[in-house]
Amino acid sequence: MISISRKNPWLFWPNSICPSFSSKPASEILKGDKYYKLEIQFSYTPGNKKDLFGIVPNYTGFSVVDNRVFLGIGYYDQDDWFPLEHFLQPDTVYTLKFEHQPKESLEVFIDNGSIYKSNLIEKPLAVMDNPQMFIGAAYWPTKDESDEIDYKLFELKISDEQELLAHHKFEKFIHSKSVDLTDNCNFIHKLR
Repeated sequence: MISISRKNPWLFWPNSICPSFSSKPASEILKGDKYYKLEIQFSYTPGNKKDLFGIVPNYTGFSVVDNRVFLGIGYYDQDDWFPLEHFLQPDTVYTLKFEHQPKESLEVFIDNGSIYKSNLIEKPLAVMDNPQMFIGAAYWPTKDESDEIDYKLFELKISDEQELLAHHKFEKFIHSKSVDLTDNCNFIHKLR
């Protein structure tokens, strides 16, 4: 388990750390032309706005604002950010799942219950070069951000249609990087 503040988020961008080590960089499937399933087990602390993750440069992400779920969707032509009629409780462990079917749908689940499903047939997600995922923030943080703990992360998984490409339980670290349990070298590291 790791505790994350907005000032000290973690980054999933294995291509920036060790591009030659991984034959299966999981960050390369987090875009509009690839199937992916992203699963995160987390809890959050009370407060105003909490960004669990943001996939950039075209923003797709998940936030909690005053206990209400907000989604960001990074389409090919714009980013949308909107509230859902789904509310979470602080200090409760949830399992979040984003399942993306390219040019078809993006479905979001909390504890196996679907809370959102988009139609991407006419307006697909963006196809990005070199995507990266901030964890605990929606973007590159400034030094002025709060260092108050926003989230506790217990587990993170990223899969394609065939296999689990990245799996973190945040129990083993090498040089300040969370070890990928799949041995694919899909490290997650703290920004500061």
